[in-house]
Amino acid sequence: MQRKKLTKKQIYWIVVLLVLEGLLLFHLRVFLPSENEGSKKWLAVFFGLTLLIALSILRIWRSAGAEQGRGQRVRISPLEFLFVFAVFPASWHFTVELIENPAFREIDLPHHLLSIALCAALFLILFFLSQSLRFTLWFGSVFFFVFGGIQYYVIEFRGSPAVFGDFLDIGAAAAVGGEYSVQPGKKLLTVGVILLLLCFHVLYRGDRCPALGSKLRTAERIAAAAAAVLLVVGIANSGSFRKFVKLSYYTTTREFHRQGTVLAFIRSILDSRIEAPEGYDPALIRELADEYVPKAESYNAGLGGNVQPNILVIMDESFSNIDVTGKNGLAAEMLPNYLSLKENAVKGNAMVSTIAGGTARCEYEFNTNGTMHFFRQNLSPYVLFGKNMTFALASQMKEQGYYTAALHPYKRNSYARPGTYAAMGFDEYLSEEAFRDPEYLRYYVSDRSAFDKLTEIIKEKEEPAFLFEVTMQNHGPYQYEGFEPGLLVGDGSCPEANEFASVIRETDRALGELIETLRTCEEPTILVLFGDHLPSMPKEFYQSFNGFTRESPGAERLLYYQTPYVIWANYDIPEADGAVTSLNYLGVELLKLAGSKLTPYQMYLAELKERFPAFSKVGWCDSAGEQHRYGTDPGKESELDTCRYIIYNELIDKKHRCDDFYKIP
Repeated sequence: MQRKKLTKKQIYWIVVLLVLEGLLLFHLRVFLPSENEGSKKWLAVFFGLTLLIALSILRIWRSAGAEQGRGQRVRISPLEFLFVFAVFPASWHFTVELIENPAFREIDLPHHLLSIALCAALFLILFFLSQSLRFTLWFGSVFFFVFGGIQYYVIEFRGSPAVFGDFLDIGAAAAVGGEYSVQPGKKLLTVGVILLLLCFHVLYRGDRCPALGSKLRTAERIAAAAAAVLLVVGIANSGSFRKFVKLSYYTTTREFHRQGTVLAFIRSILDSRIEAPEGYDPALIRELADEYVPKAESYNAGLGGNVQPNILVIMDESFSNIDVTGKNGLAAEMLPNYLSLKENAVKGNAMVSTIAGGTARCEYEFNTNGTMHFFRQNLSPYVLFGKNMTFALASQMKEQGYYTAALHPYKRNSYARPGTYAAMGFDEYLSEEAFRDPEYLRYYVSDRSAFDKLTEIIKEKEEPAFLFEVTMQNHGPYQYEGFEPGLLVGDGSCPEANEFASVIRETDRALGELIETLRTCEEPTILVLFGDHLPSMPKEFYQSFNGFTRESPGAERLLYYQTPYVIWANYDIPEADGAVTSLNYLGVELLKLAGSKLTPYQMYLAELKERFPAFSKVGWCDSAGEQHRYGTDPGKESELDTCRYIIYNELIDKKHRCDDFYKIP
């Protein structure tokens, strides 16, 4: 009896299948009753996959000696093609949903069918362009698996799916994501094995292709390319698609899960297009300039020859109070130095436009007096329009004789910062390598070292300094091995909350030390410190600790979109406690307290603040201090459309940009 001999190709497949079985065995613990709910279901999946792998190995073994699949191009029959065409587009759709969507059963049939239809269109385009079933199946399967995996981990890290704008910030995501522990979950592993087995069984005989030698190949490729263009153009200009697939900033996660991730992500691509807001007319900006240029000239003339103080701006990573209602008394333990500031201090809460991420969006609002209210979803203005941001606070201060520098003790290139900071007028950009022998707390340079760098610079410079620093100490993840939290939040059952509160207390201590240092500084200096957003915490924690989450109905959810801020000076300034503002106003308030000149645009904002003390992407605050979601008072909210026109004119409509509205007259 002749002994069977395996080919290299067959040995390769057996090794791959055995490795997969090893991974399944390694993750068997996630299927056990002590580890998770629904263990019986997952045990069935585990043993089902094990059986499929065993049958696949048996199939290879029985075909030993045959040169199966080595460079072969096997003609595919119409029946085979229809079978593969029926299976794989649907499998791609369900790949994404099964990996990251806990509510995929809630997707209605029309949304399922449209998503599968788009996957089928991609299948046909790839197949007829490449004339290769191998390329089509591997490319499509890997693409949707990776896409689903990215969504899975983004939701794990920040609690909401990735939209198109997040992929524009891929450098920042990769830099920060490197600090997180990435482990494949049971769904990710299971779906990956299923996809691999499907591809294996279809492609085992070799690469399937259309009728070989067909004179229609060129026509097929041309038709596929044309179909791809028509599909993109058609969706981009389809009002029906926009009506069928809805996406709101307030309920992004829910809409991804209930309409399907593929469809919702495509909608986020459509929403990334920046168009002129309805009612925009450059003449309106010209009218504003004619009104506010004289007001700015009069205001600036009244300043006289005031001494120019150093201006220190600290946008502190995740500096916030997770006790959003204040009813649990966490601030007293976490922020004693901040709370004790009374003399020459203005402090309160600032409305912000993001949560659990999106730092550069908050930078944009502070540095330009702009507002994320103009932009759809989670786009980053830095990435899209950073080089257009020439009318920023830094350039304004530089014009008045200040040395200007941006500081960030972390990776240099995230969020397109180098080009954006240069356009804004910063003389220097000091990233992590500029901080010599810094202290680290968990993964990142400590706030104490970050603050020390500010005082070091103002001591070195003869001219007044305008310094803008974005810190990193409090950035997630909040499960650092070996870190002993000094604070327990609530009953102490949430380790992430305990760790977060503990590092925020370290920021508060560093703030106290910085204030004491500046008290003894001979040069007049004014400081503003504020947080960019609240951290990503388990939804269950927020629900139990505060009684509601950011997805709860009503205006109470807006409490998750505010952070503490303080403006303090080592000279006399008016004092206030419990003030309300938003980041687009904060720079104007700082400059007024510093005695600096204002632009006509800033004069306009100063007057707007009397009617709208704060507004952000998610809501607005009235003069009585009550917060509102958009849509509660459309008549009043329409006043904010002017800010949309201003931002479009400044960043996008350069042909009609009214420069004298944005410059010091």
